[in-house]
Amino acid sequence: MLYLLGFLYLDFAGRAQFLQAHGRRLVSRNEGEYEVQLYWTQNFFAEVYFSQTRNRMEKISAVTRQPDFEAYLTPLNLNPLLRSRPE
Repeated sequence: MLYLLGFLYLDFAGRAQFLQAHGRRLVSRNEGEYEVQLYWTQNFFAEVYFSQTRNRMEKISAVTRQPDFEAYLTPLNLNPLLRSRPE
C-alpha cells in the first residue's frame, strides 16, 4: 500500500521513472492513437497511455481495482501450423 501511495504523489516524470525501475510490462492494447500498456509492480497495476503519433507517454495512472484483462486480450491469430497437431 505504501508503494501505491508514494506512486500517487509522484509527478509524471517520477511515475515514469518508478515504472521503469520497479514495473514489469505485462500486455498492451490499442485505443485510438494510444497504445495502452499495463504494468505490474509489487503492489499494484498501472496503465500507461503511449501516444504512437507523438512517440511519448501521455498519461500514467494507477489501477486500484482488478484491471479488466479482457480489454487487453484480443483474439489470437495463431499460425495454422500451430493450430493442428499431427497425430
